Amino acid sequence: MARPVPSGGLSISRVGVVWGYNLAWMVIQDIAKLGLYHQLTARRTGTTLPETRMRAALNEFGDLHRPAGSKSVAAGA
Repeated sequence: MARPVPSGGLSISRVGVVWGYNLAWMVIQDIAKLGLYHQLTARRTGTTLPETRMRAALNEFGDLHRPAGSKSVAAGA
């Protein structure tokens, strides 16, 4: 046999707790979504932190590496 529903209904404080809980999780999920979008965009454009560091390390010597046949400045000339 089903119990009767109390006639008092929900209190405004309980409704506020439910709304607050839902709003907090919406903010947490939105922050996680924005972080994911940032990571996916960085991977697509090749600007993730490891790739940026690797490019900087490979380009450490700048113009010291020149292709064959290019002019080089001779020492003492």
